[in-house]
Amino acid sequence: MTTSGSLGDLDGGTVRLELWSVFRDGSPTVTTGPASTLDIPFEAAPETADLVVSATAATRCLAGKAYVAVQATNTDSVAADITLTTPYGSRTVTGVEPGKSAYQSFGARAPGVEAGRAQVTMRSGGRSAGADVAYDATLCG
Repeated sequence: MTTSGSLGDLDGGTVRLELWSVFRDGSPTVTTGPASTLDIPFEAAPETADLVVSATAATRCLAGKAYVAVQATNTDSVAADITLTTPYGSRTVTGVEPGKSAYQSFGARAPGVEAGRAQVTMRSGGRSAGADVAYDATLCG
């Protein structure tokens, strides 16, 4: 016989199981034997901490046009989806492995940009992390 259940949101403790022997002799009568108890101590699951991400943003010039380059590195231990967002666009890179990065250079379609901030969001399995990184103004040309 197999059974399963959940301990819910308990903070640790002991679960007591009572195991009964059940005998059936072919008639509709069921006889039970003596109960056995089993105490099982358990600890609460660790709280799920936020993911860990590091990010940078910088301005660049290419052919007289300004760009905002954003890079985010997954410094956690699980693969995650990373979204890079600037006033000039956004990009999501899925399944970024630990130690790997997501990168995008967003074209401003202008010869310059004002100083600003890029946002980075990383998500995996109900956990998340965010970063807000500054970049400098630039004028190309």
